[in-house]
Amino acid sequence: MKEQIHCGSGKIQTGKYGDWLKLSFNKDDVAILSENLSRGGWVNVDVFKLKEVGKKGQTHRLVVNVWEPDETKTGPVDQPEEELPF
Repeated sequence: MKEQIHCGSGKIQTGKYGDWLKLSFNKDDVAILSENLSRGGWVNVDVFKLKEVGKKGQTHRLVVNVWEPDETKTGPVDQPEEELPF
């Protein structure tokens, strides 16, 4: 299993219209995100709820998702179309 790449944190915020998740990134986190861009220029981040609230009120942690499809494997094999009996 690959080592997890942590970046940023999150807090549940509550307001007049309900709850939302506020994500925070520092300069180092932004650098980590830019270093882990996919070939298409995207970065995926998984958000995990913490078991206990952090020192600064964090309720979630963020981990860069580095999964990429295996290019050696091909997609489904195309089956020839069967003629329908009607």
